[in-house]
Amino acid sequence: MGLESLEILNLEHNDLIPKKGFPLNIFSSLLNLTSLLLVQEQSLRNASFPDVRRLTNLTKLSLDTVDVVVSMGEEFKELKVLSSLTLSGSAKIIGNHSFINVPHLRELRLIELDQLTELDTQALVHLKHLNRLEINSSPVGVKKTMRALEPLQKTNMAVIFFRQLFSTSRNQAPDMISQNGILDRNKTKHLLDICVREFTLTDSHIYVITFDALVSETWQRCLKFIDLSENPLKGTVMAFARLLTMRNLEVIFVRNCLRSSGKNTLIPDKLTAARSQSQVNECRSESSKINHSEAGNNRVQRVLFGPDHSSGIFVYVSDSLHFIDISNCITSGKLDISVTFRGAQNLFFLDLSDNGFERFTGAVSGFYGFKTFLLTGNDLEKLSSTFFDTCQSLEYVDLTNTNLNPDFFCSSSERLFQKLTKLKKLSLDGNSLTLLSPNTFSSNRQITHLLLAGNRFNHVPFNLKNTPELQVLDLQNNAIVSLDQETTGNLDQLAVDSDGFQLKLGGNVMLCVCESFHYLYWLGHTSVILDRDGNYSCINNDRVLSHTKAFADPIAMWRQCSGQFYFSVSIFLFCTLIIGFLTTLVITRNKTFILSSLLQMFTKFKVLKSKDYKIGVFIGYADRDYVFACTDLRQYIENTLVLTTYLQDRDLLPTFDMAQGIVEAINSSWRILLVVNRTFLNDDHWSLFTMKSAVYALTPTNPDRVVVLVDRQLLSSLPADLLSSVPEDNIITVSRWEMTYRLREMLRTRLL
Repeated sequence: MGLESLEILNLEHNDLIPKKGFPLNIFSSLLNLTSLLLVQEQSLRNASFPDVRRLTNLTKLSLDTVDVVVSMGEEFKELKVLSSLTLSGSAKIIGNHSFINVPHLRELRLIELDQLTELDTQALVHLKHLNRLEINSSPVGVKKTMRALEPLQKTNMAVIFFRQLFSTSRNQAPDMISQNGILDRNKTKHLLDICVREFTLTDSHIYVITFDALVSETWQRCLKFIDLSENPLKGTVMAFARLLTMRNLEVIFVRNCLRSSGKNTLIPDKLTAARSQSQVNECRSESSKINHSEAGNNRVQRVLFGPDHSSGIFVYVSDSLHFIDISNCITSGKLDISVTFRGAQNLFFLDLSDNGFERFTGAVSGFYGFKTFLLTGNDLEKLSSTFFDTCQSLEYVDLTNTNLNPDFFCSSSERLFQKLTKLKKLSLDGNSLTLLSPNTFSSNRQITHLLLAGNRFNHVPFNLKNTPELQVLDLQNNAIVSLDQETTGNLDQLAVDSDGFQLKLGGNVMLCVCESFHYLYWLGHTSVILDRDGNYSCINNDRVLSHTKAFADPIAMWRQCSGQFYFSVSIFLFCTLIIGFLTTLVITRNKTFILSSLLQMFTKFKVLKSKDYKIGVFIGYADRDYVFACTDLRQYIENTLVLTTYLQDRDLLPTFDMAQGIVEAINSSWRILLVVNRTFLNDDHWSLFTMKSAVYALTPTNPDRVVVLVDRQLLSSLPADLLSSVPEDNIITVSRWEMTYRLREMLRTRLL
């Protein structure tokens, strides 16, 4: 076939297996093969393995099992250098003699053996050189898997990887009944006698880890990496605590433990209250014994979550720890006390994302090389301005979606980050912030990445001269309509200094008007790297949604803006002369009549009426809370007031652009009625756009056009431009969303 020199053949994850399996001698001529990968999408029973006995150079092999019992037959004896074997398929049993003919294996992977229910205790007895063991997506269960590790005791291994060992994918209860969901010393006794460097047990329906399940002298000496993620752990805080003190452990992953319902108690609700005094004394006593038995070793072999009333809480960890990820595993906890880590001088990464921590008014100290601190998804509404003072080595802080208090950041954001002089990356995404305090980041001269997306900034909220090393500024999905000349000049200077400065402005609806001429010109000519190629949505003078690239021609823009100005000046001078001349003639006769006639004659001024509009009332409401607006309110307006209504869920065509549809509907409506509830104000993606479009629709020809129906508790949360543009009489507050007599009368007087 011309393939005699082929060394690697990968046919995995196809649909190549005939009904009776591969032909027996199909690979016999490929004598130089070192890697043969044959696992398919579907496997067959009672088929046969291809003959591989002539492939004596084979070092890596993957196969689908073809029998109920895994059996590597006599033909595999010839594969003296085979070091890696991967098995998949429909086998149900791995027996004591399954691997007797492949004793030289260093890597064994059992992948997606989705019917495997038996793993004999001596199944691995012949694999004396095994260095890596992986069992993935096989329902053999934790109990039988751990028992099968007995032959590997007293051996050295690099990796033991277990994932999805549960007996069923739908009902987790059997794992508790069969004890597969409980990890105790009786199950792990063989595992703990293996000198393994990396151990993973994820997504295997482990509910409980007992105090002594994961600690042994062998693991104290050998283990450097452990991952227990995606198990619905329900308790046993001390089992986790002992991991933190393992002598050579460097990396800990315990992520996503909150997948099932019910409260997870991996870490106590309140660190100062979760442990009884007797537990504290017991831990201290055992720590003293360990210290006494290891003379000269100053490392504390316990984590104490007990209180020290004079100085808060001390948490003792191993000085070998570098990386801890405990994200989405804790339902609640208050950091309103001092927490001091002892032995954490080498820890550089701590991920506490998506946990239930709140009240960050205490202090966390003891970190000397701490570089990354992730707090995404916690509740930082109550945050002390000195919280980060004890973590001065931090380079990356992630506060995304942490419910930060806008008022606190208006006054204290400078102080909050003042001590983080080495900070390089900060994320404040998704916090609805409006302002930062003056001179924020003045102490963070090394910062390179600032992520401020998903807030309510209408300008760059800090002095760009304070961040000379800035490389990325993310202001997506804020309230920016334009940037002033000073800001754009500073941005250009950053682009020159950093050689590749990036600015992200997507999601902001700009103003493409003459007042933004400088900004629109800058977007098309700056050396700053802009997202979306510098083309953003904007609203033009006609209140029509457009895009900034349409205004990229500076000459045409200048003519449009200047021509309007000079034309207005000419009209003004002409009208002034005519009015002055006529006034001189007849002012003494009928002053009131003349003034009225002049206004109608020369300014073409008239007040529009409802018949001048195609739509009676535009109703703006939240997509997710439409019941009141689309039923009671609509019926009253249409049936009682006899006015037509516009509802976006009813009247907006599916193929029509949402923004353009809103703008055109508003421009065609006699009255604009905004139903402002909490959902509309906080969660609706189009609420800000709708309110701004309503404000732009106000003209002298229809000054009472906008009516706001708002929850009484949300009145102070309305945008300032809406409050300043809408007459006070047109803002109706309600305590409950019902068509009361008062509400009907107020709507009648304002909509007709």
